[in-house]
Amino acid sequence: MQSHHSFNSSTLSLLSSKLFEHHYEDGPRIEELERSYHRARAIGQLHGVTLEACLHMTPKFWAVHKDGIIVRDAVSHILVTIQLNLVAGTVAPFALKRPDLHPLMKEILNFEISAPFILMKLAMAAIPGIWRPRQHCSVMAASSSIRLHLRQFMPPSMPIKGIRRVAIVCARLIVDEEDRGIRTFVVPINNGTEMNKGVHSWLLPSINGGRVLDRSLTSFDNVHLPTNAMLGELAMPADMRAQYLSAIHRLGTGALALSLWIIPFLKCAAYCVGKYSQRRTVQADNSLHPGAKHGLGVIIKAVFLQNGQWSLANLIERSGAQGVYPHNQMATFEVLTRATGIAEGEVLVLSIRLATELLLGRYAIPGPKKPNSILAQHEKGIVSDLKKKLKKIGNHRGDEYSKQVLPHLRPMVIAIGQRMAYEAAVDASVDPDLLALYEAGAMKSDPAWFSEHLRMSRDAQFQKECDAVDAVYRRLDEHPNNLQIEPYITAPMLSAERWMGIIKAVPEFTGNGEMSFPGAQEFQSKL
Repeated sequence: MQSHHSFNSSTLSLLSSKLFEHHYEDGPRIEELERSYHRARAIGQLHGVTLEACLHMTPKFWAVHKDGIIVRDAVSHILVTIQLNLVAGTVAPFALKRPDLHPLMKEILNFEISAPFILMKLAMAAIPGIWRPRQHCSVMAASSSIRLHLRQFMPPSMPIKGIRRVAIVCARLIVDEEDRGIRTFVVPINNGTEMNKGVHSWLLPSINGGRVLDRSLTSFDNVHLPTNAMLGELAMPADMRAQYLSAIHRLGTGALALSLWIIPFLKCAAYCVGKYSQRRTVQADNSLHPGAKHGLGVIIKAVFLQNGQWSLANLIERSGAQGVYPHNQMATFEVLTRATGIAEGEVLVLSIRLATELLLGRYAIPGPKKPNSILAQHEKGIVSDLKKKLKKIGNHRGDEYSKQVLPHLRPMVIAIGQRMAYEAAVDASVDPDLLALYEAGAMKSDPAWFSEHLRMSRDAQFQKECDAVDAVYRRLDEHPNNLQIEPYITAPMLSAERWMGIIKAVPEFTGNGEMSFPGAQEFQSKL
């Protein structure tokens, strides 16, 4: 086993604390949620991310989102991500100009408060008895105070013992019945014991897949706020869409930040399955256009999701019955990976928009560093073919575009991402055997293209994968340890000792009953 000092994470020190002790038994949901919130505070305080790091997204900022401690408690890490990226990242530009926001910013960065990000939906269905249709807005009254009216689904809002909660809320600003677009507001939610006046929270049932965030229904009914609760200008914006995009600008960063979770998820799953398989043996750049910067986040999200969902599903299947138990973590990772495809923008919608803009030439992303590589040739071929189709159709808004081009746009984004991932791995000096295995796996997403354009038959592609698998398998003892994830893992499938730990924690049923089955007496009399 690799020693802990070789890991590049400061959060290793937290694992020995009582707060981060792992409990195999299922405790009360509220108790588990409270523990996760206090863990989030500890993680956030240990990383010590500054205003400047949030604002400029420095390596220290990104390191938080790749921290292996997410496999110990995904809920706590989700809270850290929301607070540092969405909340601190939204408030930071205003705090530079407004000293009155400095105390709030300090509490956010020091995790003295829990800060959810509540984004209004442009349309919301009514739920009879609870969810009444109402305009999602903040109204500037004549007294220069703000009254907030809002209904929202999903963001957490219930009281957590010992932690105050202050939200950043996006809502439509109405002044003298004039719609002035979307603004963000600082809104106190609760003091850790009870909800603020006018704020109501309903804790939603837990979704499948292990421990998850305390998703809620939240309503703000005539909540009075001071004028300095609003972030931004009161005046009517020149461009309503630009104002909206400015208010939610950190969602693009969030799409990338959430995608980075998949790295420790796959590390954990690969380590668990690799080690378990050995136990379960049978004898035998700033110059980029802003759109391009956002596009890179979409590309990473698309390819990470494809790799993550496919890999996790297969790793779970290869683990047999052990794979589906939440205690072994992989099922939870699979659920969170699916959720990543929806959070901060649905990946399909984002991919369609990005690919269309690339085909129209509105901006470009960095081209291949190794244009002769197999994956670079694949990317070039896909993009070239779709550009020809677009030129033949003549525009991107008709039915023909929807039928002939649109179904291929997400695969196009994935092809770009696979090429970029391969090149990044080469630059990072990733083991050549693993590079070959990734390349062979990427080809499986579009085998027909490689057969048609590079004259690689199905047998040739299969043999390429076999050779790569054989090379990696010969060093299977070595590769899992290089992942640097083991200290964070709690999966009982890793050892007999851990498995006995969970057996001791679950309910045990014994007795001295004597029950026969129908006909037993008659059968015995004949013996």
